[in-house]
Amino acid sequence: MRGIIYRYLNEKGFLIGKIYPRCVIFSDYHPRMENFYGSNYIAVRSEQKELIEALQKYGG
Repeated sequence: MRGIIYRYLNEKGFLIGKIYPRCVIFSDYHPRMENFYGSNYIAVRSEQKELIEALQKYGG
């Protein structure tokens, strides 16, 4: 299911990142993500480079 969402959002120009307590890690989809453990994700427009960089470095 996440693979479908990842593909759709990527086609619309978004990057998807997993939210951790101190940062967001943006990555491509991988089937290992289909473990159904509770996780929070964020979608950010790929052209928002400053926001993406800030989210990756937050709390680092």
